Amino acid sequence: MMVMDTMYEKMDGFPVIYRGSCGAVERLNRIWHLVLNVLSTTVLAASGQSMQLLSAPTRKNVDRAHSQGIWLDIGIPSLRNLRFSSWLKRSLWFLLALSSIPLHLVYNSVFYAAIATNDYNILFATEQFASGGQYDKVRFPDSPAQNISDFQSSASNWTRLNNHDCITQYSQDFITEYRNVITVINVTTGTNSSLRQVLVNELPQSGYLGSTYDAFAWICNDTATMSNAGGEYRENSGGFVPCGLITPDLIKSANAWWRSSNYSIAYCLAEPIEADCHLHFAPQFMGPVIAMSVIKVAVMFYIAFRMIDRPLVTLGDAIESFIVYPDPATRGMCLASGNSLNKTFQNSARAGFPPPNPHAFQLKRHRWYNVVSRRQWLFLGTLFTIMFTGLIVGLFFGIRSLSPPTISNAWSLGLGNVRTQNLILGWNIPQLGASTVLITALVANTPQAFLTFLYMIFNTIATLMQEGENWDLFGAYTATSKRNLRLVSKKHTHRYLRVRNPRGQQKASHLLTLPFRYALPLVCLSGLLHWSCSQALYLANISVIPRDGTLPRQDEITTVAFAPQGMVLLLVLLTVMAIMMSIYATRHFGGQMVIVGSNSAAISASCHVEDDVQSQNDRREMVTRRLAWGEIPRNMDDARFKTLQLDGSKDQQQQKQHGTDRKTATSRFREDNEAFGLGIDSSSSSKGPVFRQDDFIHEDPFAEEDGRGGGYAGAGMGAGLRGRAEMVGDADSQDRTGMGQSTGVAHCSFSDGFVFKPVVGKLYA
Repeated sequence: MMVMDTMYEKMDGFPVIYRGSCGAVERLNRIWHLVLNVLSTTVLAASGQSMQLLSAPTRKNVDRAHSQGIWLDIGIPSLRNLRFSSWLKRSLWFLLALSSIPLHLVYNSVFYAAIATNDYNILFATEQFASGGQYDKVRFPDSPAQNISDFQSSASNWTRLNNHDCITQYSQDFITEYRNVITVINVTTGTNSSLRQVLVNELPQSGYLGSTYDAFAWICNDTATMSNAGGEYRENSGGFVPCGLITPDLIKSANAWWRSSNYSIAYCLAEPIEADCHLHFAPQFMGPVIAMSVIKVAVMFYIAFRMIDRPLVTLGDAIESFIVYPDPATRGMCLASGNSLNKTFQNSARAGFPPPNPHAFQLKRHRWYNVVSRRQWLFLGTLFTIMFTGLIVGLFFGIRSLSPPTISNAWSLGLGNVRTQNLILGWNIPQLGASTVLITALVANTPQAFLTFLYMIFNTIATLMQEGENWDLFGAYTATSKRNLRLVSKKHTHRYLRVRNPRGQQKASHLLTLPFRYALPLVCLSGLLHWSCSQALYLANISVIPRDGTLPRQDEITTVAFAPQGMVLLLVLLTVMAIMMSIYATRHFGGQMVIVGSNSAAISASCHVEDDVQSQNDRREMVTRRLAWGEIPRNMDDARFKTLQLDGSKDQQQQKQHGTDRKTATSRFREDNEAFGLGIDSSSSSKGPVFRQDDFIHEDPFAEEDGRGGGYAGAGMGAGLRGRAEMVGDADSQDRTGMGQSTGVAHCSFSDGFVFKPVVGKLYA
């Protein structure tokens, strides 16, 4: 139920929003932490996307950097880009970064549970005490905290517990369902007094729960009990055997035999009470959370509605920009990779960007991890190592500190629960007072910052690998078979650009930089990590109810608690992340394009199409259509084009040259067309196939060399060749090892027309 009594409106300076059973409070605490982590993860993802938009360079930034021999990052959040950004963007970027720190340090402590525990009296009495038997009132006077006469009058209404249940209920770190207890003793001799002894069980007033504190020592304070419990027990650092080590064995035989304070116990009478745990709300923490969230939202609104420049946010944005406005600093090195330009680009700038030497194409099998730099892998590996090591070491010493130090005992602590065993003590941090809550919250939430860094670098690497896959799919490798060149529909080989502001056949960029099939699981996994961390290391607040049951103490004991179960869950989730990353990182790219990563210079080097499309208007229209990357055809003398006389004698000569049982080139070409879903225009000449108009509707790349001008060929490439040119594989230009013969310097770039797969060993510039 919600708090109605004003005296409970605040405890220890923090409002109480719920009071009830400790189990209900602990469940509510877990639910609120889950809600908080869902919200914080959403804010984290949106903030990361905004930081990427702010760090994304404009084309002006890129040109200025390239002129100095410095490349910038495309498609990922980047600190190196900020050097060339405007002061406003830099300020907003750092504002988003700095506003994340308070969020991660305090948001998991906005709500926290206070576990109520009861101080209580232990009365050793005969059966006659509960029915009004005489006792020494001088020796046992009444007091507010120890009202013996009141206990005696109400004992008949107390709950009777056998020894097994009595030990089970009172051998808890925190007593929530019962308070005072009468242990009924077996008496054969002695005085006529029905009350023999009274003990007090209280948490230390100092709030210190160190190695000298034994939560329920009275249960085991008998030499015979310790010797007959049935086990070998080791003393703790306080120099005694904790009762918690003995009670598991004692419980087994308690109904038959149990001694405490030199009395033989028959059964117990326990005073039942309503549990009084409570859930706190910390406005001191909510204030910074709201303030930082408002700052983030304001920056996001600025980015969405006021940022008027057009940064190169995605790989598609960069490709479009470099095609429409070629960068002279990267001309003539279409095979340049990101790694090669990391080392040579600045040297080339110092030398005034001399014409580079052509490079021979080499076919390599790249894996996804090749897209990511060693520094990024090192950063990710370091974060994983720190977190794995910290969790394993913490789990080892945490279990060792338990009584008993067993895995089953550690697992029984659950998630987010507070026990005296799992409190982290001895840090010289005050355990009483409101200021302690603030200090403890900062300590408990420090690991959350590591998880935030882990998400950011993990998301960056995943984005890089996904962009590498998208880049590789532009390659023209699907346009050729192993030995024979096949004409394939542009619907199969050409792809659209994914840009921030799409036009034509372009597609919009992903909301979270990754496709939803990758982004959503990653965001959910990040949220689970933060929530698990909040249940593995957390603020522990203990409200102490005095023996008279009137009011809690003015101060509450506050420290940090740990949960081995939460640590194991964190280890499992981190292992899942590492396995997922390993699986994706070792995948092979299917094509032959060079690895550019996020390197703006390498991307620019692959986008020089001015030799193929001279007009800037043509290039501006070209980028709105589907594109492919490969060797740009130059003229009809290319070794891969064969102009054949399609008469009977030529067909017979072709059959003799390639084998008597082989089909004519015309029939092979027709079958290739049909195999790839390309239709034959029956209205055209029977001597040559014609593609459907929606397959190759753009400019005929061979029209200018064929003397027909640069106009569009409405019927496509087949009409451009006028039925006379048949495309067959140049089997003689490659040997069985795949090494081709160089036939001059060629050029690779993007094109909306037909492109060839680069030839191994051939020179390109």
